Amino acid sequence: PTRRSSDLDLLKITNTSLDHLDIIAKYIDDLNSLFTVYNAQGTTNYKTVLNQNQTNILSARSSITTQISSLANSEQIFQNTKKSLEQNQAILKLKTSTARPEDIKIAEAQVNSAYGAVQIANANYQNTIITAPANGKVVSISITPGQIAIPNSPAIDFIIQE
Repeated sequence: PTRRSSDLDLLKITNTSLDHLDIIAKYIDDLNSLFTVYNAQGTTNYKTVLNQNQTNILSARSSITTQISSLANSEQIFQNTKKSLEQNQAILKLKTSTARPEDIKIAEAQVNSAYGAVQIANANYQNTIITAPANGKVVSISITPGQIAIPNSPAIDFIIQE
């Protein structure tokens, strides 16, 4: 709460400063226009003073433009840094937090589900293996790989050996 309040204060101050600099820049632009008009109408003695004043005003205007740009850049850097800080705080919180009981129950359910899937897969695999009821020698095979065996119909004929 305190950090957010100071962030808002800093943002307000920055925006107020930008507004004031804009007002000053407009005022200087108006002065520059006024000196341009006086310079066009003035006498030679005043022209030198007016030219110097106009040069000073243009220099001040340039300085204000630079300050506005610098302030805008500083505000952008502040916003980016603030966003990075918030992301890093979230990552830290995630890494330092303990597992909630409901998260543990969900993970246990996922493990049990995976264990059940392994058992089903093993059972399906075992159903693909044909075993003889006793030791013997295969005489003929009447089924091919991929073919479904027909119940109570011999797939393989063999002779029992003792």
